[in-house]
Order: sequence, then structure tokens, then C-alpha cells
Amino acid sequence: DLLGISCVAGNVPLDLTSKNARIICELAGKTDIPVYAGCDRPLGRALVTAEHVHGRTGLDGPDLPDPAMPLAPGHAVDFIIDTLRKEPAGTVTLCPIGPLTNIATAFKRAP
Repeated sequence: DLLGISCVAGNVPLDLTSKNARIICELAGKTDIPVYAGCDRPLGRALVTAEHVHGRTGLDGPDLPDPAMPLAPGHAVDFIIDTLRKEPAGTVTLCPIGPLTNIATAFKRAP
């Protein structure tokens, strides 16, 4: 079960990663999965993006529609903390595919 998606600034700024995650959820028919916006920059330095690799939107290439589904309420870091506290120990696997800023911030806030 996919409990939620935690977006973070990385190859493109947070507003675009959050938008892209919702676009992909809609294209996959998975609009029941909550998408949370998280940290908008790394912990110890300025954000460096990679539009030169991934395009201006992070998903350049196909003509993709804007998402209709809203972001889930709340911050992605709070979602991570709340989920890990609520679910039985050892039953949640974090699968990061981008910067680890949200996870690091969650561990700093709730060690």
C-alpha cells in the first residue's frame, strides 16, 4: 500500500515537484494517494536545480495537463512523522527517489 507521497525541492523547485507528482498520480489513476508538499530547499545550502537536464518543468517533453487533484493539507514532514508514529513499528518503508531533506527534517524534529 502506498500511504502517501512526500514532495521535496530537487531537480526543480518544490512547486513543480508537487505539481508533477499530482500529474503522475492522475495519469496513473491513483488520485486517492495523498501528495504532500515538503521542504523547499536543502538543509545546509542553497537549492541547486537541474532544469538543464529535466527541462523547465521537470517533466518536459510530453504535453501534460495541469493536475486537478489538490495537495494534501499539511506539510510532508508532518505526514512522515505522523505516519511513522501511527503505523505499527517496522511496517512502513520509506522509498525516497529524490533529496532526503523531508526525511532528515522529520528525524531532526522527532528523533
